[in-house]
Amino acid sequence: MRNLPPVHVLSAASALNTAGGRDNGVAATYHTLFVVAGAGVSAGVVTLEVSQDNVNWTGVPTPVTVTTSAPGTSIAVTVACPVQYARARISTAITGGTIDAWIAASGD
Repeated sequence: MRNLPPVHVLSAASALNTAGGRDNGVAATYHTLFVVAGAGVSAGVVTLEVSQDNVNWTGVPTPVTVTTSAPGTSIAVTVACPVQYARARISTAITGGTIDAWIAASGD
């Protein structure tokens, strides 16, 4: 099984529909989205989306809901979805602060 290291896809982000992603080179089976909330964050949603062509995106069933005001709080979700591309997209604006997000991938 190959493990691809996390890629920092969003940095100090809060605006609706801000997105950042990774290209695995070939399809990877598992994708993990890590979201870290900055100081003051009180609400927002970051959705892990996947694509086979880097054009047509679909959300995975479990979005990451950020509802914390504690700086440095992290949330992670892993899904089994064999695709080449994955991205994090802010699907509900982050309020009160910003978030950072990373995506890791593994599997053949």
